[in-house]
Amino acid sequence: MTLQVGDKAVVIPLRDGGRVTIRSGIISVGDKAVLIPGANGQIYAVRPASPQVGDKVIVYPLRNGGHVCLASADADDGGSSPSVMPPGNFHAMRTGPSTADLDWLPGEGNTAVRIVRRSDRYPTHINDGTVAYEGAGDETTDTGLDFRLPYYYCAWGRAGSKYSNGYLMDQVGRWGTQSDPVLITLKDWRMATEIGEVIDYGTAYYYWDGLGQVWLSSSPTSKANIRWDNEIWISTQYKTLDWYQGPQVGIPQGNVSNELIDLTSYLRPGVNYVSIQIRDLQDMTFITYVGAYTDIHIMRTL
Repeated sequence: MTLQVGDKAVVIPLRDGGRVTIRSGIISVGDKAVLIPGANGQIYAVRPASPQVGDKVIVYPLRNGGHVCLASADADDGGSSPSVMPPGNFHAMRTGPSTADLDWLPGEGNTAVRIVRRSDRYPTHINDGTVAYEGAGDETTDTGLDFRLPYYYCAWGRAGSKYSNGYLMDQVGRWGTQSDPVLITLKDWRMATEIGEVIDYGTAYYYWDGLGQVWLSSSPTSKANIRWDNEIWISTQYKTLDWYQGPQVGIPQGNVSNELIDLTSYLRPGVNYVSIQIRDLQDMTFITYVGAYTDIHIMRTL
């Protein structure tokens, strides 16, 4: 069928790679909602944060470029309304130690957009964090950021005094330089709950002057081995190291890799984007763990 703006559907999230199945249906207030990644890389987000197969949303196909936005079928929350469109194509990019550029497409029929940010997690409603922008534009620069922190943004559409239930999400990572090392994570490990479980530490921004060597180190000021369980994945705009497992040391938590990782060949002078994940390898036939057993920093030595 061909969906029109305002048509309703039931969205069923599948566990086979994130695909979804849509069938026609009627949503009632109080039905649940889900997070669904869009085909263009955007994440269309509605409550709750922990979806199950069969949870429901309202699908609103937009006519501003074909981007599908979702509106929650939950009850009114803080002046929200399922009839208000979220914005489209929301994107955030860190541009310096204290700034991030934000841009979006206004939702169809909307008069404004509200963008809210937090440094610890994504906001869940229009008053859950610091308002980075509210107005009728389609781009802005968010200022006053702390270079040591990541930031999580959500964008709601507004029509009159009502806000959209659906919203779009994006995030920017920490900012660091050779004189201000980047903290990727504090020591962070836990028992694995599924085969191949991954902990995603997000994307950090690192400005390098091209001098010396750059490392993943457990210390921000000197070269010191990091330990992780079991494999680490590192990616920049120039190079990717796929699921690297270094020398292992036997400690009670399992097969833990233990060494320095030289990032120099991953980087170029200027701003670099560094994404890091850690994956567990075990088959779940016994207790297994995943994560970082030390702090992890991006730092430079001369």
